[in-house]
Amino acid sequence: MTAYAVAVIRETRLNDEIAKYLRSIDETLTPFSGKYIVHGDPYKPLEGSWSGDLVVIEFPSMDDAQGWYSSDAYSA
Repeated sequence: MTAYAVAVIRETRLNDEIAKYLRSIDETLTPFSGKYIVHGDPYKPLEGSWSGDLVVIEFPSMDDAQGWYSSDAYSA
């Protein structure tokens, strides 16, 4: 069954560490067949207000999602 990793990024200060993280994250997804479904804006809330960027990553299974999240590559 498909599983998703979901994050709401409220505030990001772009610096060298964040830039390095963003450049390397894609390769950590590959061994677990993860792919971005939603990655930030543009978006338009239909109800209420929203103050963050939404990230949704799809995995083929919960085992893949948990494997990615606990992997050495992602942890680094």
